[in-house]
Amino acid sequence: MARRTNTGQSTTTTSNEGLADDNGSSTQSPGGGGVVDSAKQAASQAASQAKETASHVIDQAKDQAASQVDQGRQTLASGLGSVAQAFQSMGNRLRNQDEGPIAQYAAEMGQAMGGQVERLANYLQGRNMQELLNDVEEFARRSPAVFLGSAFVLGLAASRFLKSSRPAPDYSTRVEDPAHLLPPASARTGNEVGANA
Repeated sequence: MARRTNTGQSTTTTSNEGLADDNGSSTQSPGGGGVVDSAKQAASQAASQAKETASHVIDQAKDQAASQVDQGRQTLASGLGSVAQAFQSMGNRLRNQDEGPIAQYAAEMGQAMGGQVERLANYLQGRNMQELLNDVEEFARRSPAVFLGSAFVLGLAASRFLKSSRPAPDYSTRVEDPAHLLPPASARTGNEVGANA
């Protein structure tokens, strides 16, 4: 609603719509304020719903990754258990053959290696992933040089393994037929045909 004030020299027109009062809040017309508030509320709800959905997706991804890592840990522990049994079996066979001091030494080494690999397999089976990570962090803090050297050697071993496990390229499909490179017989000139005869 507009109001006119006459102070003698100038006339001022004021309107109540959209002006701020002394408290700092604006006064709106009865129909306009609800739309803005409902839009703000809808945006706020959409944002909180998006945050909740993103959090849920991240939690699912973390759980799935942890499950796959745990399954890999169990598979590695099982494989190491088989390797330990093979070393111990080799040591027992060499010991039973009584082939001399070198065979006895190899038998003892097989037994010792089998025992160490078995300890590692039991260690992996008895720990969850968080405990393993904590142990690795603690080891890296105690002896960083050994940790970095071990990481380097493991990286080299992994790269060699991956390189050797990839299938060899098939060169036979890439080699072109040498006859294919020659021009067709119909493209030869008459002089060449007469010279060959």
